[in-house]
Amino acid sequence: MPQDHRGTGSPAGAAGRRTAVADRYGSRSRLPHSRTHATGASGPGKRPWIIAALGAAFVVMIGLAAWFAFAPARVPDTPKTVSYDVVDASLTVTRFSIVPDESRDIECAVQATNLQEAVVGFREVTIPARAGTSTSEPVQLDVDIRTTQLAASGHVESCWYVG
Repeated sequence: MPQDHRGTGSPAGAAGRRTAVADRYGSRSRLPHSRTHATGASGPGKRPWIIAALGAAFVVMIGLAAWFAFAPARVPDTPKTVSYDVVDASLTVTRFSIVPDESRDIECAVQATNLQEAVVGFREVTIPARAGTSTSEPVQLDVDIRTTQLAASGHVESCWYVG
């Protein structure tokens, strides 16, 4: 009568189970479609290439992050409309604030609109560059806008760098 070593934890029982499983399903090394058998390369031999590729990708990502973090801004900080005064049907005065750039001039579009929000007056204003300017000190500008009819409001629409 054959001895049953299952569940006893003995080495003979473990070896017998491995042999029975290998007989039933085959072992990895005997399979003809095995990656190791077909290419002759093993898993650990490919690791340096994978690590090098991942390292290169990481370096590229760090470089891109640094580029976007330290590249000059394409548009100035958002200007803020402080107030407006509708003087009459032909003039609206708009006051806005913006932080000037140290090296580039800024141009802003300021407009007056009527009750239906149609543009009734428009003007572009240039803010010259100021060397040594603190990035936290905005300047306020009063802009006279000639209008074609009575305006309901005045505001700065957008700003961009010149040149």
